[in-house]
Amino acid sequence: MSLLEPNERDIKKLHYDAEMSCPKWNNNRPSRDFRRSLYLYEAQRYSEKAEFKEKILEYQKLHAECVDVDEGKFCYKLFDTYLWPYSDPEFIDWEYTSKDTLVYDQSHCVVKEDTSYVASKIAQITGAWPHKTDLDYIGPEDYGDFLAESGFKEITARPNDNGYYVGINLDIGKNGMIVWYEGTVKDKKTVIISTYLNRSYMIKAYRPELFSWIKIK
Repeated sequence: MSLLEPNERDIKKLHYDAEMSCPKWNNNRPSRDFRRSLYLYEAQRYSEKAEFKEKILEYQKLHAECVDVDEGKFCYKLFDTYLWPYSDPEFIDWEYTSKDTLVYDQSHCVVKEDTSYVASKIAQITGAWPHKTDLDYIGPEDYGDFLAESGFKEITARPNDNGYYVGINLDIGKNGMIVWYEGTVKDKKTVIISTYLNRSYMIKAYRPELFSWIKIK
């Protein structure tokens, strides 16, 4: 569910624009680029809404408090701020079976994957999306270089209290995992992260040493 409940007609239109941005369903390159620009524009416009900005400020306050929490609570008050329409369940209902079916965000990360979710979080905190690369597909193995190209080069052994960090683990799951640091459990043995898994928002606790951490702010 989107934070601000956009009109259902809007999401159906943007879903179609996303479909027509893919080579599998549209073999006209200028038309694909135009369709992509339509949903990118609406996502950007949504990010500039006063109501959404208030939600980001609310999230930042919760993020700052998500330190020294009891084990098992995992900062349950946090909520998904992944940008609409990407977060909407009605946006893109097909499986990514090939590169011809991929839908990209402003950073050219694939929408509804952990890479795009984290790029969206970076944009919310810094005011700018990470730079695009020449890669057709940005996977977890590319994410360190992807962030470095945007100036995020500081690597640390573990996140520090209520700062903003990206975690990279290439051994979790089939292709690895990109996560967003949310807080630290009281015993300091685990950290709380958020990410997107199977197209859904997820909060979980991990040992910090399982990830390489890059400081964002």
